[in-house]
Amino acid sequence: MGRAFRAGSFVVVLVAAALFLGAAAAAAQTSPATQPRTVPTTDPQAGTFPVLQTADLPDGYRMGTGSPFRAGSQSARYPTIDKCVWNFENPFSGLTPDIYQSSFTEQAPVGGISLAVVFDADKPATAFYDNHVEAYGAAQKCAMTKIPSSTGGAPGNFGKVTPLKVGKLGDESFGVAITPPTKQFPPVKRVFIRDGSSFVSLQITDPDMTTKEFVALAKVALDRAS
Repeated sequence: MGRAFRAGSFVVVLVAAALFLGAAAAAAQTSPATQPRTVPTTDPQAGTFPVLQTADLPDGYRMGTGSPFRAGSQSARYPTIDKCVWNFENPFSGLTPDIYQSSFTEQAPVGGISLAVVFDADKPATAFYDNHVEAYGAAQKCAMTKIPSSTGGAPGNFGKVTPLKVGKLGDESFGVAITPPTKQFPPVKRVFIRDGSSFVSLQITDPDMTTKEFVALAKVALDRAS
């Protein structure tokens, strides 16, 4: 990317390298949809995984411990939203695609997640992508999206979801910006891409990264997954 990014001034929680994500503020920053549910380990083949690698990262960023990694056999998960309350724990059709992830940081709270879900055919990848289109489209109608309380109380505020112009990436793509309910947390940029039988997403919490720079990094992520 050729640009040295400045560290953000807000606090964000990237829980366990974005693997085990739960309620309220932490979830507002790092949506758990489609995130692998496994502990990363060093893999000698990690340099060939279809997610962002160390050489792809913007100046000043470093790869998280154990990244990139491949998740074990498990169902990919997708989001739904009902009455503006999110549910990120929906298993997709019982299929177990190959799921890859890399997590990276500059200086807390600035960081990102590159994810690739590789199916064995275009049809399930398209359906998986469409699930995200439906959920995030509905979320944009909410003044504030919410997430269930882990203690059974009232749902907590998650963030305001608005469109993010990312242009045409892969076969299909869309982007969103998530503005948390408090300035304690930085805004989030997310892009979702379907390219053939692969679903790719990139998430960045860097208030100094422009949309143009974000899209450029998303193109690199797409190239890795193609």
